[in-house]
Amino acid sequence: MNTKELISRANNFFNGDASYGDAAMKILEGVTSDGALKNAEKNTHSAAELVAHIIGWEEVYLKRAKGDPTATIDQELSFDWKRIDKNEKTAWRSLVTGFETNHKELISILEEDRYDMQVKETLLNSIMEHDIYHLAQIAFIKKMVSSKHNFGGMIHFL
Repeated sequence: MNTKELISRANNFFNGDASYGDAAMKILEGVTSDGALKNAEKNTHSAAELVAHIIGWEEVYLKRAKGDPTATIDQELSFDWKRIDKNEKTAWRSLVTGFETNHKELISILEEDRYDMQVKETLLNSIMEHDIYHLAQIAFIKKMVSSKHNFGGMIHFL
């Protein structure tokens, strides 16, 4: 894969024609600030918690790609959306903006010649695989809430 193909793949994942279904921003579309902060059921993550987690791990992957092998995040802390924005009224927008900012940084790294192609491919694959997993959870929560289906406790797997 060359740089142009990696960038195309990253942009399709983020806001284009994703090979697996809806692109990331399409999945986040329609999530309200109030809805994003609510847990669908007890002991589950909200959309805001999942996006905070996505952002946290993207930041780790981006730092590692830039040469910091010690970059990490506390798994529990990664779900805390309040580390991004403590204000409930603005938190969801801040989370989406953080997600967008990380995507721009990913594209910037993919465009730079100083990074080895294997580093770029590993970075893109790591981010996409992790994000798709959690974006699918958000899509499931949206579908469950909008259709009011009784999923018989399936939500607990999120």
